[in-house]
Amino acid sequence: MRVSPLAVHSGAVDQLREIVRIVDAVLGSAAVGVYLHGSSVLGGLRPASDLDLMVITRRTMSDRERAELLGRLLAVSRSTDGMRPVELVVVARPEVCPWRFPPTGDFLYGEWLRSKFESGAVPEPVPMPDLALLISMVVA
Repeated sequence: MRVSPLAVHSGAVDQLREIVRIVDAVLGSAAVGVYLHGSSVLGGLRPASDLDLMVITRRTMSDRERAELLGRLLAVSRSTDGMRPVELVVVARPEVCPWRFPPTGDFLYGEWLRSKFESGAVPEPVPMPDLALLISMVVA
């Protein structure tokens, strides 16, 4: 698996590599790719910017995979300790090809959800009306 071309600060590169390793370890061949989008590829990455990633998979994730991915992301996403916050969305290709509205996101992680996740919640598939915009950004 490869990370898409990016223009990020050097401190974020190791964090991105670790996230790709995590995705590969949890999803293996089910993952089609990990794509960076947002400010880091649009030239606006600032010291407090998060790392926006989209993972495309061949199938939906299992409950075990969701819990494992969540646990590992909690360890590598922070606004402290020299780490950047991570926003990661997993999209199962069969849920968006063929396109239907609203599209379903298979997994969503973001720091604004940390307290919910630390309380035991695990991301589940949910309708994500703005997924069309995210996919368009990744394609662009």
